[in-house]
Amino acid sequence: DRKSKQKIENLKLEKNELSFYSSSVWEHELIHLLDHKNILLASIYMSSNSPYENFKYYLLKYREEGIADLYYELHGLSKINNLDEAISEFVNIVKEKKTTIDFSTATTDKIKDVLFEGHQFYRLGPWIILDILKEFEGNWNEELINYCINKIQNKEPVEIEKILEVIKIALRMDPRSFLFHIEKYFEKGFIEMI
Repeated sequence: DRKSKQKIENLKLEKNELSFYSSSVWEHELIHLLDHKNILLASIYMSSNSPYENFKYYLLKYREEGIADLYYELHGLSKINNLDEAISEFVNIVKEKKTTIDFSTATTDKIKDVLFEGHQFYRLGPWIILDILKEFEGNWNEELINYCINKIQNKEPVEIEKILEVIKIALRMDPRSFLFHIEKYFEKGFIEMI
């Protein structure tokens, strides 16, 4: 009778097994903790009532969630097929989002809530981070980053040591550096860098 109950409990556990994405939430949150200083720096843009500053914070959400979701993405589980697809979708979404902002009036909390919502930060952010890391710090890590991009484009997991190294490099990118690096995707002046 006791063995039967144990078998039933084991079957229940097997059926309710978490996806890798759900089971890696602690790693995601730990990365946010390691990035705490930069998240605080970026929050200055969020707390402003300037639409220009709020737009910068919107862009920085791709950095914040992109770095935290690298752990998952580098396990080869991306829903995005390749870097070019991610960049194209990122550029289109950001350009569209910018058209919805009234830059002539101060933003309210309600406007900010709409601006900062969405899951695109998690899907596209890691790819944008990887693309930036190829040239970050003088291209020192380009070989490692290209290796990782190739692996995840082929839906193959990257070795854990390399995943941790990439996250360590990404955590060195502060908010200003991120904004500077993503300017390459847009026409000059698209991001107001006052």
